[in-house]
Amino acid sequence: MTLRQQLRQRLGTLSTIEAQQEEIINMLEQLVVAVERATTAQQSANALITGLVAELERLAALPTVDPAQVQQLADALNASTDILVSAITANTPQAGG
Repeated sequence: MTLRQQLRQRLGTLSTIEAQQEEIINMLEQLVVAVERATTAQQSANALITGLVAELERLAALPTVDPAQVQQLADALNASTDILVSAITANTPQAGG
C-alpha cells in the first residue's frame, strides 16, 4: 500500500471517528434535556403532593372538620400519587433490559 493510500485510509477512519463523536455528542445533549425534563416533573409532582398533604393537615387541625372535604383531598392525593407511580413504573427500564 502506498503512502498516499495509507493516508486516505487513515483520513477515512478519522472522518468516521469524527462522525461517531458528533453522534455521541448529540445523544448526550438529548440525554441532558431528558434528565432536565424528568427533574422538573419530579419537582412539580413533589410540590403537588406536598401541597395536598399540607392542606389535609390544615383541615385536620380545624375544630370543625368537614369529612367530605378531607375525603376529597385524600382522593385527589391518591389519584396524583397513582398517576405518578404509573408514570415512573412505565418509564423505568426492567432489570436486564
